[in-house]
Amino acid sequence: METTVPAAGTAAPRARQAPTQIVVREFPEIGKYKVRLVQKSARDPRLILDVREYANGPNYQGFTRRGVRLLLDGEATRLRETIDQAISEAPRS
Repeated sequence: METTVPAAGTAAPRARQAPTQIVVREFPEIGKYKVRLVQKSARDPRLILDVREYANGPNYQGFTRRGVRLLLDGEATRLRETIDQAISEAPRS
């Protein structure tokens, strides 16, 4: 197996930093989930609905990877329509 070695005098490639998201609004918690409206970055004005589990334990406090991010323009609207349909079609007890 061949190995690629950078030429002498060339700088190592910089690690790209993840863009910082901007929290536009925080909504009330739903159980263990926090709901936020975030802007992707200062350069990208798209809004995202972020529904994410928030851990508050002795070893870790913060957002976990368990959750979903939906673009507000299309995906969140389709999700609302699907939820409305599921609620209206659910058998009532």
